[in-house]
Amino acid sequence: MESTFRIGRIFGIDIRAKSGALILLLIVMYLAINALYPEMLPGLSRNMYIFLGLLTTVLLYISLLTHELAHAIVARKNGIEIVGVVLMFVGAAAIIKEELKTPQAEFKMATAGPLASIFMAFVFMAIAIFIPDTLLLPKEMFVYLTVINLVLAAFNLLPGFPLDGGRILRSIFWLYTDNIDKSTRMAVRVSLFIALGLGIFGLIIAFNGNFFSGLWFVFLSNMLFGMSKQTSEMLEIKEQTKK
Repeated sequence: MESTFRIGRIFGIDIRAKSGALILLLIVMYLAINALYPEMLPGLSRNMYIFLGLLTTVLLYISLLTHELAHAIVARKNGIEIVGVVLMFVGAAAIIKEELKTPQAEFKMATAGPLASIFMAFVFMAIAIFIPDTLLLPKEMFVYLTVINLVLAAFNLLPGFPLDGGRILRSIFWLYTDNIDKSTRMAVRVSLFIALGLGIFGLIIAFNGNFFSGLWFVFLSNMLFGMSKQTSEMLEIKEQTKK
């Protein structure tokens, strides 16, 4: 938990953040205030855009925390000690002290996060449907938060290790091979193909005029490729120490 600072504690789980999380917070806030809401809701005052941008940023971070806390709570129920949840530049992560001991436990932990995000999406959609449309809390904000949570769930369900989808895939391999190391290696191979696909998709989008969206997919591809390679290298070191 080095180079992090403590924010608080929820359900007995430490919530910490790296400095990169503050950078992401400022970027999200800036874009919401200066781009998202002026385009989505033209004609409002500057103070209103600032209010909506701040509120949206807070609710986005609550959504991220809900996703990761779901992982942490399920892991704890399966006897795994939780170090905490860490907010980072690329999102958040639940940090555990050891691997889960059964494929069934890993499957439950991996699915908990996306299910929590889908639940948050339903909450925001229900608010958008049932609250009166006012200038203070416009329905568009809750629709946007619904979409963001659905995107978060969908992205994490990609079968790229160590994303939730990759862990779900590993739990399935593990169930049939009864060997976590072999299952990890199989999941990493799939993950590398997913990373390659994201990169190619990003380049196609970029060259077809949507440069920044394409660049974002390339960034995600590079991040997933790096995490997969790191997992593969750690597995090799683990196997060498056994010899």
